[in-house]
Amino acid sequence: MFRFVIFLLSTFALLDGVFGVWKQVTNREQLWRYLLGSEGDGSEIILGRQYMILIAAHGDKLLATNDYYNIYQSGTQLGHFNYFEPIFMEDGTVALMTWNKLYISRQADGQIRADRQAIGSWEKFIIEINENEDRIAIKSHAFGNYFTAQVQGHVTSDGAKILAWEQFRGWKKGSKEDWSPIDYWELISSFDNLDSSAEGSMRFARKIGMSTTETESYMENTSTSLEAGLNFGGVFSASVSSTTGYNWGTSTSQTFKEETTLTISTTVPPRSYLLLYQAFGKYGPFTVKANHFKNVEMDKNAYEISRIMEF
Repeated sequence: MFRFVIFLLSTFALLDGVFGVWKQVTNREQLWRYLLGSEGDGSEIILGRQYMILIAAHGDKLLATNDYYNIYQSGTQLGHFNYFEPIFMEDGTVALMTWNKLYISRQADGQIRADRQAIGSWEKFIIEINENEDRIAIKSHAFGNYFTAQVQGHVTSDGAKILAWEQFRGWKKGSKEDWSPIDYWELISSFDNLDSSAEGSMRFARKIGMSTTETESYMENTSTSLEAGLNFGGVFSASVSSTTGYNWGTSTSQTFKEETTLTISTTVPPRSYLLLYQAFGKYGPFTVKANHFKNVEMDKNAYEISRIMEF
């Protein structure tokens, strides 16, 4: 009866697009809302694309325990027990590896274990995702049943179809565009020396590092902090950006730490107007300021001379 009530409530959720057309996940990029980077110490989420966190319909995170290697959903705290690494197989299925390098397995009786050292048919799953890419369901490839988060805490694999208890959400909120890394030139200072026959001097604040807006609109409520890690766990491409010409893969660790400010002076030629731009990166709630600048000088005829600098 209780399950039937949940189903009725879920039917009304159709209006919000929670249900609808589901498709098979074939690559890691489709799981962008679930992925995070290297394992933290339990007090932080480190950005990246190696692991994923699954939040059940009841609001708890999935975890793999040491006791009998069971899968539970329990609490809002985050630790290495909650980390699952998706491994995409050549046949289109996905294996899930736990924090202690063991594979999740669906047993013949519908129980889920995390105690296998190799990938066989019982360790392969199909991940399906909804149209909004904000819910996934995990189906056993061998048996055809979905993971189900039971209200008492156990996670089994006996769901015949996708209802509320078979859906799992990720930790990222907001749109995919919010979590797509971009970089751009930001004008940070200018100096008008057009009417002077002497060389000028422009002082400006060189800010290197990272600043963060409020994270509530970007992540699910947790008691953990959000950390960038180096290069957001490789989220920014290590190749040269076509926008700024900057290779983010060469950034120093300071670039992804708390922002620091240093006042610097630069010369401005006579009869010229100087515009100073800085390479900015944006990912989720983070804005990153690199030690990569573009100096644009213009004369009275609007002739431009542009050069790249690092201070």
